[in-house]
Amino acid sequence: MYLTHDDGRCYTIAQWAKKTNQKSSTLYKRREYGWSDMEIITGIREGLKLSVTDNPFPPKFRDYWEGSYLNSVGCGYNGTRLDFLNEKCTESAAIFRKKAIELDNQIVYLPEGEERTDLQAKLDYLNEGYQKYIKTVQETQFQIDYEHKKSTYISKGSTKEIRMQMAKHFEKMVPRPNYTINKPKV
Repeated sequence: MYLTHDDGRCYTIAQWAKKTNQKSSTLYKRREYGWSDMEIITGIREGLKLSVTDNPFPPKFRDYWEGSYLNSVGCGYNGTRLDFLNEKCTESAAIFRKKAIELDNQIVYLPEGEERTDLQAKLDYLNEGYQKYIKTVQETQFQIDYEHKKSTYISKGSTKEIRMQMAKHFEKMVPRPNYTINKPKV
């Protein structure tokens, strides 16, 4: 089976897999799911709304997060995008919190009459950033827990068809937790 790139190059799936450093089984699956040749080669689905687990990143910074995630994968990271977002936001929240505590201590020990407005504005910024990261951590953790429960539930299925039915059944029984991080603001 041949795939043709937009630039005219045409190779077999096995050759594309080798050239793009992907598993040929992955490329065959994409073909089975009806992806276009370019989508199969690049792994990027054009015009497809990705699920929370496929692309959990905030729309405003999606390219940045995706690039960071792919760089980490290239360096051996083997978690999902959701795991990555959760871990990085946990780290960032800790940094924001530490800086906020340090700045708050500076403000508390300022001599009488010293100007506090600039420091207070910085502290407000740090606290706001901390709250945003914490919200992301909480929401991603709910999604990770949901995916784990779903995976455990469907792992009992003996065939692919049964597992797909079980996944649909699980999604009807257990609603997905709210996730506002990757929703664009209207």
